[in-house]
Amino acid sequence: PTGRGSMHKVEGHTTSRWSPPHAVPPEDELRLAAFILNEAKRPVILVGQGALGAGDEVIEIADKLGAPIVKALLGKAVVPDDHPLTTGGLGLLGTTPSQEAMEQADALLIIGSSFPYMEYLPKPGQAKGVQIDDKPDRIGLRFPVEVGLVGDARPTLIALSRFVERKEDRGFLEQAQAGMKDWWELMRTRAMKDDIPIKPQRVAWELSELAADDAIISTDSGTITTWIARQFKIRKNQKFSCSGTLATMAPGLPYAIAAKVAFPERQSIAFVGDGGFTMLMMEFLTAVKYNLPIVVVIIKNNTLGQIKWEQIVFLGNPEYGCELHNPDFAKYAEACGGLGFTVERPEEIRPALERALSSGRPSIVEVVVDPFEPPMPPKVSVEQALHFAEALAKGQPAGGKIALTLFRDGNLALQAKHVFLLAADQACELSALSLRRCPRVVRLLATTLGHANALVGAGNLRTQCRDALLELRELLAPRLHVAGDERQLQRESTGRQLGVALRAFALPGEGANLALHLVDEIIEAREIERITPGERTQMLHACRHARPSI
Repeated sequence: PTGRGSMHKVEGHTTSRWSPPHAVPPEDELRLAAFILNEAKRPVILVGQGALGAGDEVIEIADKLGAPIVKALLGKAVVPDDHPLTTGGLGLLGTTPSQEAMEQADALLIIGSSFPYMEYLPKPGQAKGVQIDDKPDRIGLRFPVEVGLVGDARPTLIALSRFVERKEDRGFLEQAQAGMKDWWELMRTRAMKDDIPIKPQRVAWELSELAADDAIISTDSGTITTWIARQFKIRKNQKFSCSGTLATMAPGLPYAIAAKVAFPERQSIAFVGDGGFTMLMMEFLTAVKYNLPIVVVIIKNNTLGQIKWEQIVFLGNPEYGCELHNPDFAKYAEACGGLGFTVERPEEIRPALERALSSGRPSIVEVVVDPFEPPMPPKVSVEQALHFAEALAKGQPAGGKIALTLFRDGNLALQAKHVFLLAADQACELSALSLRRCPRVVRLLATTLGHANALVGAGNLRTQCRDALLELRELLAPRLHVAGDERQLQRESTGRQLGVALRAFALPGEGANLALHLVDEIIEAREIERITPGERTQMLHACRHARPSI
């Protein structure tokens, strides 16, 4: 600023001094809120960006109540991720312990959050609500509350804490803490794989360990939000931001530039996807022009990942229009006058990040990652599994590779197996699917588990394949039927489909026999009076000669 104002500005008539107001609700409202929380057996606290700066006060009340602290994405930095009282994030990007805490809660204290995904909050009538927010119009916006405390988070929590009693029963909290111990071990396992292409989780995990204690992390909206939300362990003095309200793409880079201008002494890191970065990549020139030593970490999977997975899992459609034609981002950084690094192997991640972070220059680190790594929700729903099955059945490109990626992870394999069994069960129950259609559900589970077994060769996975096949036999045999008018048309195609699906298991000495046994049991259980010996022979012949392919 030059200090020169317009002709209408008179020196001394304005000032830049400002202090925020500290609004605190009346005492009777505070007492009522405390009464609700004190009476609860399983209280949960949800914090958002409105609770930033009030982390110590949040921890104090959570400790008194024995309440897990669940964090909306913009509230990630309210409490350190490794604090024993927090269960981390909520929603599609969240943790299983956070979701389970919400499913069991009988009271919910919301502090500075308008978390929009209401399906992840307690069900109506399940829990009583108390909400703290400085905007009256936010009270009760997402969750019905008995008490709305209009005030600033920190002074309101200080005033509320005087009336909150310490609970001796810590069972609910200890259950959540045990779940978080398992969760972090799972996150470490997924992150520290040496796979090529690189798993994107690995990049966020390594960055978390290398970032300075007061680093500022900015990110975009997309699959990269999942990796940074889960695998980056935020520490007490670090800052984190993204477009959490609008979920818009491309803010990561300009956020990082703004953070470096506002806090020049602190590390400023942008963790972005290739799709978001290309929308505003010219702003890297701004960082070079003003010598702002930001570090831009680009997760390069050459696809609009979030759009792709939404099309598959939410709509049940194969991906469409998601492919990207990307440049060499490292060379782009150099062309702009900055530093550029390309990483294609896991062992290259840490050295490249260390060089970029210590360079004192605007830098880009592009990491080529696995495009088939799905951003799995904390819990897979039956509806999501059905949509996934539908998308693969409709011809999702590289469907076999996507399925194999899922089932190479032992935890995901076990979870997905049970979900697909539920999906098949629901599909048969609700749709009364005929033999012509139902094998699509069978085929998904059989081919994914079967090909994973053949390629991975893990003993426990072979056992899962065998068990899943036996469960499918018990599940489907009494339910499948053949419509009378379509009987002749379906015999050969049904046998071929079941053969493709079930022979894919290729379990030595038993795979083919189990497949044929399933077909035979279906025929014997439901169609013995309607299938002629010739039709039965034709169906079994088609099954015997089918060959699996993905």
